[in-house]
Amino acid sequence: MTTQALVPVNATGRGAADPVLRAFGAWLLACLAAATTIVLVFLVYALTVDAMDNGFAFDPGAIAAGFMITAIGAAFVVFYVIMLTALPWLGLVCLAKLTRLHRGFADMVLGALMGGTLIQLLGAPLGNGGEPLTLLFAAAGAVGGLTYWNAAGRPK
Repeated sequence: MTTQALVPVNATGRGAADPVLRAFGAWLLACLAAATTIVLVFLVYALTVDAMDNGFAFDPGAIAAGFMITAIGAAFVVFYVIMLTALPWLGLVCLAKLTRLHRGFADMVLGALMGGTLIQLLGAPLGNGGEPLTLLFAAAGAVGGLTYWNAAGRPK
């Protein structure tokens, strides 16, 4: 007696859900990479300010605590990144596929545009001192875009 899988199989022999699950996992990993980028920048800034206040004497305890805070902070920030990027990223990936843009570069640029735009919409407008945050979130979006492209299997 043989049993067949209830999951439909495509022409490559893989399950039909594999590309969707891979894209979903890649997006979650990209969100984590973007969140970690944001938290690491704030950690480096805080450690630099602390070192400047102490005559550039780095405290190993502060550095260890900083890395622990980074892990906790990234877990907190990734929740917001996931909530804010779910629908926009799906639309941007579809746009990149429809326009046949080179995906690695397109994912990086679209991630940067989305990161910069989202922080603008959340209350750090340009002209009111929001430029550094916009650049930070754009850079984090670019890191997330490249992470997505890599984790999704480098689609063309």
